[in-house]
Amino acid sequence: MASRKYLLIFAGILIAAIVIYWSFPKGIRNNKSLQKSKRALPYRGSVTGELVAKSSEKIFGPQCLRQIGVWQVKIQDIIPDGTVVDSGQYVAALDRTEISTRSRTRRPTPKKLESQLTKTRLDTHWT
Repeated sequence: MASRKYLLIFAGILIAAIVIYWSFPKGIRNNKSLQKSKRALPYRGSVTGELVAKSSEKIFGPQCLRQIGVWQVKIQDIIPDGTVVDSGQYVAALDRTEISTRSRTRRPTPKKLESQLTKTRLDTHWT
């Protein structure tokens, strides 16, 4: 009884496979249309992620910027990507607005210096 049940299931699967095979067009059955194409297929899609260069060189800005309290500077002008440069050649120009405003505010005025001198004289009793 159990063997008859398995025989019917096997026959049903075999008949279904034959029907599916004959329902496809003749070109697909002969695999002529599935041969590898020699021309490149266009790729259209989008990818997210981070792009990292194969080789790069770190360029450091002026060290004096930290002394005046400037931590971020915008790049005003930069050479085109892929340009080969030697040591000491122009690479980029930094935006000077933040640097000039910070250096002006940190530079003491003559009045400020005079008041500091007076304060120091009073604190040390020096005349």
